[in-house]
Amino acid sequence: MTAAATHRGMPQRVLAGLGLVLLLVGCTNNPYRPGETAEPTYFSSFPIPPTKLDPASSYYSHEGDIIDQIYEPPFTYHFLKRPYQLVPLIAEEIPPPAYFDADGRVFEDGSGTRGWLRYADGPAGSQKSGSSG
Repeated sequence: MTAAATHRGMPQRVLAGLGLVLLLVGCTNNPYRPGETAEPTYFSSFPIPPTKLDPASSYYSHEGDIIDQIYEPPFTYHFLKRPYQLVPLIAEEIPPPAYFDADGRVFEDGSGTRGWLRYADGPAGSQKSGSSG
């Protein structure tokens, strides 16, 4: 092999080596552009595009991830108390529960039961223990 033949093959080897280095540098498993991961950011993917962003009618869990970033609910649950306790989040206080009949009238019974509710006679439903109907 002459010096001229060796010299002619040298640029091809350099170019092949340079191409291999560029190929390896460009092939990473990071799907994000440089600088996107510099700050603590949560990245996620969705199996399908979100269809609704109305919190009352959306039902896919991946839509909830987006809705949680848009809407702040008025109430939440205290995450340490068991049984669960509802606490105000952006609301000032939790309103007392109200019970409605089919006509939309509010039941107002001081005993905590619905005013129209009647129990059947018998040991399970009687006011006095031991009485039967």
